[in-house]
Amino acid sequence: MDAIIKNSLEYFPIRANFGNDLVLGETVTGLAVSCINSDTGISSLASMIDWESPSSPEIIMGLKGGVDQEHHIITVLATTSLGNEYPREIHVFIYDGIQDTFSKKSTGILTFLADLTKEIESGDSVASYTVTATQVSTQLDATSAVVSGSSRSSAKVYVGVTGGVALEDYDITVRMTTSYGYKYTRVVRMSVRDI
Repeated sequence: MDAIIKNSLEYFPIRANFGNDLVLGETVTGLAVSCINSDTGISSLASMIDWESPSSPEIIMGLKGGVDQEHHIITVLATTSLGNEYPREIHVFIYDGIQDTFSKKSTGILTFLADLTKEIESGDSVASYTVTATQVSTQLDATSAVVSGSSRSSAKVYVGVTGGVALEDYDITVRMTTSYGYKYTRVVRMSVRDI
């Protein structure tokens, strides 16, 4: 079983690889894809899969959407040039929560990294991004108070943080769009602790 955790706002390609199933000269020539919401049992293909394409020995799909806390099961059936059929099951868990945390003093200045190096395809890079910060206790925008700057380099976004009120937490969200049009989100909680 393959498993993927994604934010509901993300959109990116996923792959089902059949290379270990194929014999010499056999290729993937067709596919059938289904997707169900595991809680309701209802098809979620249209809301979760944007497109699919065989690219032997893989099947590539555009994964989109979902609602926080949902679990979807994608079933892929590959048909080959020799008439064989090979199934794959991919579990997709939608999670819009905190992905990482760090602590700093209110006087501290730090830089953290949103790194897509292992996720994006060769030749792709971060084309644009936004950084926002929310003070957890008030749910008010705190971007100008705690984000001191940001920059990007290939598959990475660097975010500088400063200030913050002691004993407060801030959720910093980095939304990135790649040159191939895919969307990624990172949510990091910064805890300000002067202890």
